[in-house]
Amino acid sequence: MKKLVAMLLVLSMVFMFVGCGSSAPANSPTGGASDSGKEPYLIGVSVPTVEMTFFAKMQTELKAKYPNERVVVEFFNSADNQEKQNKDVEDMIAKGMDGIVIIPITVEGAVPAIQYANEKNVPVITVDRQITEDADCEVLGFVGSDHKPMGVGCAELLVEGLEKMYPNEPEWIVVELTGTPGSSAAIDRGAGIHEVLDPIDKVTVKTFNGEFLTTTATNIAADVLISGVDGKPVHAFACHNDMMAEGVYQALVNAKMLDKVVVTGIDGQMSTVQKVADGEIAGTVLQYPAMVTLGVELICDHLDGKEVDKINFYETTKVSKDNAQSLIDDGSAY
Repeated sequence: MKKLVAMLLVLSMVFMFVGCGSSAPANSPTGGASDSGKEPYLIGVSVPTVEMTFFAKMQTELKAKYPNERVVVEFFNSADNQEKQNKDVEDMIAKGMDGIVIIPITVEGAVPAIQYANEKNVPVITVDRQITEDADCEVLGFVGSDHKPMGVGCAELLVEGLEKMYPNEPEWIVVELTGTPGSSAAIDRGAGIHEVLDPIDKVTVKTFNGEFLTTTATNIAADVLISGVDGKPVHAFACHNDMMAEGVYQALVNAKMLDKVVVTGIDGQMSTVQKVADGEIAGTVLQYPAMVTLGVELICDHLDGKEVDKINFYETTKVSKDNAQSLIDDGSAY
């Protein structure tokens, strides 16, 4: 490592993170210990957008833990623009980053940036979202939730809510609001949702692209609450994230239909978990933003010459009215 250049970069970083401590589930994997006496590694972290609560919380987790004697982190917000994310990776490499943690916007879009990092011998770890399996590039590993089981949990909570609200209804009309097209999270969460719902004869699913966004979800929900699906009233919304569940919630409040439609989400953000505790949203599936710090630690482990597991799954938790308040009280919801 070019020590003088690296230290100048450390001093000039605009987004250098300061603080101490970060929380993670007790049974999740942890990174290696600090290597005191060594110059800190420079690690770039790229997220799709801080407009999404989950990624904004990741930024908070990074600020709380870094810098320390082992690593300094620079944070990059892609603003949901794949071209910008790829350019950010190029900038990281130009700045002399020792490693890169990236949450790809789509499974294919970030591949050219990772290929460039490979050419420059800069290790890359993906967090939360993966790239396509047959991509012509190499990542050191993946850290994140297994999104398909999260989709399964979302759908199971939805069915439980429908059984309570509409036990005798001959047909359940369900609207699925999907996330960013082409993202591994949306692909896998959707697969999990359909694994549960498709075998149920009385379920009809209508899918809309909600883009993981609250406003988009509100607008879609407002329309279908009026028009229905093929003229039939909607009984439930299965949302690929909590931001969209919040958008549906707002549409239901506006239409005075909150007690007539079942809503579930995924992610576990505080506002949604509170609504689950209050009985206003049927459930969600909690994942933990601290996973991003594990990605940073594993990059450092690799740079220290340690072996790193290829797949590092983080735990998730189904959230219903039964356990929502306890997850709020213990700080798990964010």
